Amino acid sequence: MRRNKDRTKTGEDRLVELCPRAIDVLKRQLALRARFKLAGKIHHDYLFFRDDGKPLRDLNHPYD
Repeated sequence: MRRNKDRTKTGEDRLVELCPRAIDVLKRQLALRARFKLAGKIHHDYLFFRDDGKPLRDLNHPYD
């Protein structure tokens, strides 16, 4: 249904273990986001964004 949910079905937080490669990707993305934020290219709280700084709100964007 493509609805953004801010909770799980049970309402409980979940612990998710990530492989080292996924953690590395997230660290690099956080560093990139910090550089864009410092340069004034983004003005939102999204972690993933396009080359122009606009947030990725639709997960199908890479396939479009």
